[in-house]
Amino acid sequence: MNATTDAVEMELSKKLHNRLDLFSRDPGNKVLRADCIELALKQRNYDVVMLISTAALERNALDHQAIFERVSALMGLKRFDEALQGLDELVQRGISHPAILQNIGLCYYLTANFSEARPPLERVYREGVRSTDLLRLLVSTLHHLGDVSAAIKIADDSHEYAMSDEALSGVMGLLYLDANQPQQAAKWSARSLAKNPNSLDGLIVQGTLRAGAFDLPLARQQFEQALSVAPNTGRAWIGLSLVSMAEKNLENAATEAQAAVKYMPGHVGSWHVLGWIYLIHGKLDNAQTTFEHALSLNRNFSESHGGLASIAALRGDSSQAEDLAEIAERLDSRCLSAKFARSILQRNAGDTLAAHDTLKDALSGISLRDGEALGDIILRLGRR
Repeated sequence: MNATTDAVEMELSKKLHNRLDLFSRDPGNKVLRADCIELALKQRNYDVVMLISTAALERNALDHQAIFERVSALMGLKRFDEALQGLDELVQRGISHPAILQNIGLCYYLTANFSEARPPLERVYREGVRSTDLLRLLVSTLHHLGDVSAAIKIADDSHEYAMSDEALSGVMGLLYLDANQPQQAAKWSARSLAKNPNSLDGLIVQGTLRAGAFDLPLARQQFEQALSVAPNTGRAWIGLSLVSMAEKNLENAATEAQAAVKYMPGHVGSWHVLGWIYLIHGKLDNAQTTFEHALSLNRNFSESHGGLASIAALRGDSSQAEDLAEIAERLDSRCLSAKFARSILQRNAGDTLAAHDTLKDALSGISLRDGEALGDIILRLGRR
C-alpha cells in the first residue's frame, strides 16, 4: 500500500471505531447499524459484520436485512456453503431481490459450480439488470461452461458497460480470444490493461497474442507478470510452456506444462502440450499416460487419439497406430497428430517420400518458426 491508501484505510478505521462506539450505546439504531456494516465491509472487516448481524438475529430471527448482512460476512470469509444456506432461506421466504439471486450465482461461481451459477445470473439479466459485476459474472460463467455463443451475444451487447470497467473488459477479451476473434480480444484486453496493468485476463490475452506474433520476450514477460499476480493461473503456465517450446527449451517447457495441468486439471489442451513434450523427449510411457488421461477427459477430442496413434507408430505397432489414426480422422479430418502418426507409419514402411510430404503437411500447422502457425496452435491448445 502507498501513503495515500494507508491514509484512507486509517480514516475508515477511525470512522468505524467511532460508529461502533455510538452503536454500542444504541444497539437498536438502524442508521448506525447500517453505517457500521457499510464501513466494516469497505475495510473487509467481516468479523465485525458477523458480530453485528448475529446480534440482530438474536433479537429478531426474521430480520431479513440481518440475514443478508450475515451472508455478506460469510462470503467475505469464504464460507460459501453457509452463505448459500442464508440466501436460500431468504428465497424460500419469498424474497428474490436481484442482489440475493446474484449472490447465489456468485457463491456457486466462486466454488467453480458454474452450472448452478448460470440460472440465477441469467434470471437477473432477464430482469433487466446490467451492472458490470453481473455482466462479468454471467459472461465468465457461460465461457466456463463452454457456451461461447451465448457468452458472445451478451458480450457484444455489453460494450458500452465494458468501456468503463477493466474487469469486465478483461473477461470479454479472454472470451473473444477463445472465440477466435483476435482483434476484439486485443481491443478489450488492451483497455483492461490501460486501467489496470495487473489485469490477469488482460495479461493472458496479450501474452497469447504476442506469442502468436512470435514476440517471445514480450509474451514471456506478460505471462510471468500474470503469475506474479496469481501464481496458480494455469493459462499463464501453459502460455509460458508454449513459449519455452518455441525457444527450444524443453526442460522448462515440461516444468511449466506440469504446473499448468496442476492448476487446470480439466483442461485437455494443457495435457496435450505436456504429452507432446514427453513425446519429443522420447519418454513414450509418460506421453502415453498423459494422452490417455486427456482421452478420459474428452473421448471425442481427435488429438488425444492422434497422440496415442503417434506413440503406437513410434513403437512400431502399425495395426494399433492405424486404428487410432482412423478414429482421430473420423473425429477431425485435419487432426495434426494423426498426420504425424501416418508420416511415421510411412517412414517405417520405407516410403520416405510420402512420409516427408505427410510430415511436412502436419508440421506446417505447428512450425515454431512461423509466427502465424505458432499463434494457431497456441490459440487451439490454450483455448478453454
